[in-house]
Amino acid sequence: MTTGTNENPAYALLTLDAATMLPLNWEFYVLDIERANKKGEAVWEMMFDYVDNYKMGHMSPDTLFTLATQVRDDKNVAKNFIWDESRRVAKPSVVSTGTQHAEFCMLT
Repeated sequence: MTTGTNENPAYALLTLDAATMLPLNWEFYVLDIERANKKGEAVWEMMFDYVDNYKMGHMSPDTLFTLATQVRDDKNVAKNFIWDESRRVAKPSVVSTGTQHAEFCMLT
């Protein structure tokens, strides 16, 4: 769990297949601090998960590589991926090819 500058606290839950130890899904949960302070109650909510958000079906190494390639080659996929990484604080309006390549390298 971590919080960054201008970001809400979040944690990730990585579900693995017990037999193969391959990832099944990677879910991200966030705590909206402003809402928690107003309501006096902290509620963790799922922000997104890889399988649903990126229409992966599953998280095999091949599908992760496909996602990485989409981030590298498709500016819209890259924008959404970077937005998810930032806990949806600020969606980038422009993504450089260098940023896309860096995200590709991180994913692979």
